[in-house]
Amino acid sequence: MCHVLLGMPAFGLILFWIVPLPWALAGYGFVNSLAVAMYLLVFQVMRKQSLCGSEAMIGKEVEVIGVCGRNLRVRYANELWEARAATAHAVGDVVRIRALRGLRLLVE
Repeated sequence: MCHVLLGMPAFGLILFWIVPLPWALAGYGFVNSLAVAMYLLVFQVMRKQSLCGSEAMIGKEVEVIGVCGRNLRVRYANELWEARAATAHAVGDVVRIRALRGLRLLVE
């Protein structure tokens, strides 16, 4: 798909062999403006933060379902995770994910 977007201005040159010059100029201008709009949309999407993986977990709230000192067991997206907290928490508390160290969440 991205190769089609990059090639749109080149494919638009075909208009100069098919239609008269005024129509070809108008069509080529339209194709180029469409290509620029698509490039801008693609760049905006590429600059967005990742919505999957461990990066997406940072800042999310999770529920504490088990406590053993500062070690917690939390539920994130119907999955059970081991977590470590700086302060004491009780079962049922809602905590926020600060970071991920290996397979252990650091929560606050």
